[in-house]
Amino acid sequence: MRRWLLMFALAMGMQGIAPASSRAENPAHPAKAWRPLTIVDLRLVGPNQMPTARLWHDRLGVPSRSQNVPLGATIGGQAAMAANLVIRSPETVVMLSILQVEGACEPRPVAPQVWRCPMRLVRFDPNGTTIREGKACFVGASAGGAAPRAYASYDPGSRAIRLGVVVGREAVEGCSQSVSVRGE
Repeated sequence: MRRWLLMFALAMGMQGIAPASSRAENPAHPAKAWRPLTIVDLRLVGPNQMPTARLWHDRLGVPSRSQNVPLGATIGGQAAMAANLVIRSPETVVMLSILQVEGACEPRPVAPQVWRCPMRLVRFDPNGTTIREGKACFVGASAGGAAPRAYASYDPGSRAIRLGVVVGREAVEGCSQSVSVRGE
């Protein structure tokens, strides 16, 4: 199992998730600090997108995680994006991913460019792997200071990921939530 965790951590590092990753014991990046989610473009699957494409294979029409996703595979020509956050500890790796794909999301009437979309929380620990589903707000690529932006932080005390979307300096109604990362 430890080998699997190491491989997953390496894959996430290759994916460019390091800036949005958190280690509770790392004083350079305090766990509770708000940080932007990492946006992954899933229109063309390559090595950087593969972990996220495998997580969402059933929604994207790509092969299941037991099969290899061919490099350069397209997702049926549809626009597909994911917003990710990875939390690592010595024993556990948690990945929270929010998928924005046509037909799966509901627009938020209170803010343009914000949708309520499917969310998955994957937990890899010595007891195995669990996946929980839910909904969370997704923000596409933001341009300018007034555009909506999605942020997340990890609270080690409550073992929860806090999610929120901000436009200017105001929180978007209905987009703030806490997601527990505890095993079930």
